[in-house]
Amino acid sequence: MTEEKVEEKFKPFQLVLLPVLAREKALKFLDPIDLFEISLCSKRMTSYVRALRIQARHHSLILAAGQFSVSVHFQRKRPLFWDFNSFFSRENMTDTRTIGGINERSIRNTLSIDEFYCEYPEKEIGVTTVSKHFQTIFHGPLDIVVAPYFHKKYHILFSEFKKCQELEICGTPVPSLEAMQRIFGEMKVTNKLVLRPETVDEYIIETALDVEELNLRSATWMKREHLLRLNCKSVQIFRTNFTSEDLEAFAENWMRNKKSVIERIRFDWNSGRVFRFHMLNAESWDSKKREMNYMYENDRGVLVRIDCSEGFDMERDDGLIGTFVLETVDNTQYLHFLVWRERFPERKRIEELPAKLAPFYKQLVTINKNHPDATSFERLLSNPDLTPTEFMETFDISLCSKRMTRMIKETRTLANSHYLLFRTCQSLIQVKFIKSRRMIWFDFTSGVPSDEMKEERTVGACHFKHVQKISQKDVEIDQFNIFYLDVQKGMAELSKHLVYIFPGPIQTEFSVIFSQKFGELFAYEHMQQLETLRIVGGIMLKNLLEQVFGNLKIQKKLVVEPDTDDEYRVCFGWRNRSTVLEFDDLRTKKWDRTQRERKYLYYEKNELHRVDCTNGLDIQRDDGELATLVYWGRSIYFLVWNERFPEKKRLSQLPEKLAPHYKKLEELNREYTDSSSLERLLSNCSLRYDEFVDTYKVFRGMDAEVRLSSVGRSLRRRVFDQMYEIIDYQDYLEIG
Repeated sequence: MTEEKVEEKFKPFQLVLLPVLAREKALKFLDPIDLFEISLCSKRMTSYVRALRIQARHHSLILAAGQFSVSVHFQRKRPLFWDFNSFFSRENMTDTRTIGGINERSIRNTLSIDEFYCEYPEKEIGVTTVSKHFQTIFHGPLDIVVAPYFHKKYHILFSEFKKCQELEICGTPVPSLEAMQRIFGEMKVTNKLVLRPETVDEYIIETALDVEELNLRSATWMKREHLLRLNCKSVQIFRTNFTSEDLEAFAENWMRNKKSVIERIRFDWNSGRVFRFHMLNAESWDSKKREMNYMYENDRGVLVRIDCSEGFDMERDDGLIGTFVLETVDNTQYLHFLVWRERFPERKRIEELPAKLAPFYKQLVTINKNHPDATSFERLLSNPDLTPTEFMETFDISLCSKRMTRMIKETRTLANSHYLLFRTCQSLIQVKFIKSRRMIWFDFTSGVPSDEMKEERTVGACHFKHVQKISQKDVEIDQFNIFYLDVQKGMAELSKHLVYIFPGPIQTEFSVIFSQKFGELFAYEHMQQLETLRIVGGIMLKNLLEQVFGNLKIQKKLVVEPDTDDEYRVCFGWRNRSTVLEFDDLRTKKWDRTQRERKYLYYEKNELHRVDCTNGLDIQRDDGELATLVYWGRSIYFLVWNERFPEKKRLSQLPEKLAPHYKKLEELNREYTDSSSLERLLSNCSLRYDEFVDTYKVFRGMDAEVRLSSVGRSLRRRVFDQMYEIIDYQDYLEIG
């Protein structure tokens, strides 16, 4: 069938002619990303999508240093991202989309159908325009993160958006008075306001006084009158000029104001300032009126306790108790004002535990019945009659036992990889497992205040006094935030323990400016056998090279980006380390298409790369092994052809890879009988690869309103997209 006949038989599906209810029902079957694509077709289609009233959980707009993105998050659907970072080369960004009157070159992520990467020179205009369109078609509150210092046209953002749910100003440079006026002049923040830089004293941030959550690094602009007007649930303000008299006036105002929603406030309080009441009647702690510890859950879902045994209590007429208490954390003194809406929170939490733990005890009964190999510790922990205190004590003992450590190792839980990152801005350990999607993440530079890290752990020779565990169920990550002064030693001891109980390959990356004592790190036995090593930074002198490579063996990959000392030679994988390669009298040949293909193929991070070796020089060893020296992309490559015709081999494996997709297309064509002639042609498994690619390009060139005009067409389109990516046809090959 010729292409002209295909076009003659094809009849577009008239989505716009459907009755309103039928059209809306059809559109609701589509994912948010497809609705977004449809909304770009015309103003009428934008109004149709908007009329669906699809509610977004929140919109996110980030305009910070090195990060420019817009996203929409939904309650039960996958989020939609639009990223302005140039992850892809300009040549790969072949699509053009017009949004709000501006044209943007973009590429749709092939690994996730809900992501776009875009190139647009004026990022401030780009993120504002895309976010505005997202908010037009998907109703929902807006969260903004912006660093004004790094973007000259940041004011475009605030001239367009006058209200947001959350606003975070990041960066360290102090915003000018003009910048503060542009940002907060007409902006209304409802839920959360975070200002990380210091601010000028001349500007009063009115919207800060009645948001739900407030975090200010500098609040020297706040006077007593602003403190009395403050009506936020949660407040953290630092660098203030308040005196004891100001706080006494605040307490008197809280006693009179029954409408106050304040739950907790934390000020930094210089130990040189005296804190005492002159006129206010305050009482010391009475255990009959309230518990010792005030409890609340922070925004990371971690339960925080504050010792209020030395606090000053005030009881209001309506029965609420407010407490002022001083707390010292790492030589820094803080002053808390806490409102006890629940006077005995720990008692209430303990009372609710049986109902929460009942499903787990039921599960343990089944496990113990199916696997009767429980130790005495495990049988004790499975007893529902244990009190919470007894359970915690028994659990701590089991963690401290070497026998329990050996038991964990004997479960043979294998790690897919141990990734260690040593950098000044980020130092972490990440463990991925072979038979589980969950990851364990240990972050030594999380930025979480140490006073929020209430747990302790002893691992090897290190005792970590400040640890915080966060279980992120939605992304299947168990994260530990750790504060420890000697980061290198802490990570080395922790990784030693992790590699022992979860055996697996180690991947390491470090910056040369992180430490000058890497010899201590690579003295650990487990750090002398690495799968990959990547080194970044400035210059590696002979002393540092000896520390790192003295006893090191690398199995797969070594990347050294810094300049290295010419006096030190790094040798890996050579049977005879004294061997030096010499290229005297080397015989080379130009490319012969009968001996190898034009392009060399290799995979890196699951992505296929091709190196054009048309102009390369070939070297053939006595055993028939062929290698090529080629200058390509500003680099010189030495490539060994273990497979001389890799593209032909890859194409020969395609039928097996494409078989499930053709089977899926058969099922879709049976279920949805609205396929067009082009779709039926693409579903034909006897089609040659070059014919599939040419037909697919014609199909993709059709108007999106036609390609996505039904559920069946949308589902088939996704399969075609996946098949096109798998085929990845190269026109320099004459293969069907």
